[in-house]
Amino acid sequence: MRLTGARDQIEAVRLKGYALDLESYRPGQNAVAVPWREHGEVRAAIALTGSCADLPRPSGAAGMDDDDACGARHGSAMLNKSGFW
Repeated sequence: MRLTGARDQIEAVRLKGYALDLESYRPGQNAVAVPWREHGEVRAAIALTGSCADLPRPSGAAGMDDDDACGARHGSAMLNKSGFW
């Protein structure tokens, strides 16, 4: 990623007030992060991660429907574990 691209992403997150990772780092996992502010200054960040079933994609987010995408992955993983595939 180019530096200007990273700066644009950081600015977009700053304007929204939160950051989302919708399965871009690890398939089947979503994350949200928010700043912890004290007296108007960011002191830390808090992040929450979970499976796409437990932490679903927010309405209006780009990509496949949650139930379709997440269900397909989890179903495939379960069949894989069971030795079906």
